[in-house]
Amino acid sequence: MKRAAKIVAGTVLALALATGGVAWFAATYPDRAAGGPEIKAQVVVEHHATLGAIARRLAAKNIINHPLWFRIYAGERGVAQKIRAGQYHFSASMTPRELLDKLVAGVPVEEVSVTIPEGKNLVEVAALLDRAGVTSDEAALEAARDPALCHALGVPGDTLEGYLFPDTYRFRRGTQAKKALTVMVRHGQQIYAALKAKHETDFERLARTYKFGDREVILMASLVEKETAQPLERPRIAGVFLNRLRLPSFVPHVLQTDPTIVYGCTVPVRKSAACKKFEGRIR
Repeated sequence: MKRAAKIVAGTVLALALATGGVAWFAATYPDRAAGGPEIKAQVVVEHHATLGAIARRLAAKNIINHPLWFRIYAGERGVAQKIRAGQYHFSASMTPRELLDKLVAGVPVEEVSVTIPEGKNLVEVAALLDRAGVTSDEAALEAARDPALCHALGVPGDTLEGYLFPDTYRFRRGTQAKKALTVMVRHGQQIYAALKAKHETDFERLARTYKFGDREVILMASLVEKETAQPLERPRIAGVFLNRLRLPSFVPHVLQTDPTIVYGCTVPVRKSAACKKFEGRIR
């Protein structure tokens, strides 16, 4: 009986010690790093990646020692479904608590700034977006020449030329071309609507005298923009153009503005035989 009692007592003691050890390990696990700062790794977390897959990936990179405990800890905190996709940089000196906090917070969104000056055509806008790292110039040009996108944005014609509003924008690096161009067009439409409301009488006069709709107003403004770089000269140039369209003495009613030739020889995909010989100057 004494021997049996000793066995039982020893078993109970062993279970108590084991339970206490597990409890101590669970209590201290969140703040115990797996290694030192010399162990670093880049870990990619895809959308809909499971917690188990993430834990195994961290263990394979020697960032954590116990993937099962990491899963248990994340489950106990109730954040297993809150981990965000992204490309992370971890160190083995980070505790499980720090690792999990970072996975839940997500990777900071990298944004880039791009300034579109006035008077830039869509080819130049695409190049600026490419240079800033927003989207490739090929993708931007393809989107800008997409009739379906033009229709969806309410832009007449088959390109977004004239509707990519000049301003400074902030985009995520690698933004889809259609999304970036949509932001620019929508911004321009808001500005245009405000100007139209402010100068309602002038817009009505243009419609009555010249049969100008919104597209014709933007076309004329674009021509005046490219005709001179001096803002003070633009009202006079606009007056000359409108006189050429209206007065009987100007026959035929042509504007005879050089920027239209330069544009036609540089931006459109299809070019005339003469434009194929164009070297940047009108002779």
